[in-house]
Amino acid sequence: MIKTIRRNAEGRTCEICGRRMLAGETYHVMDNRGRRQFRRSVCALCRRRALSSGWEPTQDAPQPAEEPTDP
Repeated sequence: MIKTIRRNAEGRTCEICGRRMLAGETYHVMDNRGRRQFRRSVCALCRRRALSSGWEPTQDAPQPAEEPTDP
């Protein structure tokens, strides 16, 4: 069996540390309203640092749909 390594097609880079994220790696979309930077990618390792620096999770990200309840 031959395995192929693929590059991250999106080429996302963390706005905090500058590291290029791996394909399939979890990242967070955040806003830095003080500097008017919106929808910035932040790696999972830098999420706490971004939050402590005043960054906020982007609010217009799709929310999971709620299940309807039977009356």
